[in-house]
Amino acid sequence: MSRIFGDEHEEITLCNELSNSRTLLGDWRALKISLKQVVSKHCQLIHKIYKPVFLIHLIPTFEGGYTTSELRLFQELGKSAGAHFCFMCEDKYGPLSNEQIKAVFRAL
Repeated sequence: MSRIFGDEHEEITLCNELSNSRTLLGDWRALKISLKQVVSKHCQLIHKIYKPVFLIHLIPTFEGGYTTSELRLFQELGKSAGAHFCFMCEDKYGPLSNEQIKAVFRAL
């Protein structure tokens, strides 16, 4: 699911690359293409001037949590998809509201 901060409209983008039962990232090259498509949908004109900031929130939490390698790979994928900064949010709660996202960015 993708959303611009401050906008309540959410858009669902299917990522079959994340449905591998053995690993969190099945085909990371295909996931990079999917992330670029999300950026191009949301940041058409302004993306040419400013790079967006990504907050990737992994839902649901896998049993045992995420490894630092998996979290780092998501950050690198976000940057290679066009993000200026890519922050990770991993917890057991559902999607964040705008107020919660604002609090996360204040904490960073």
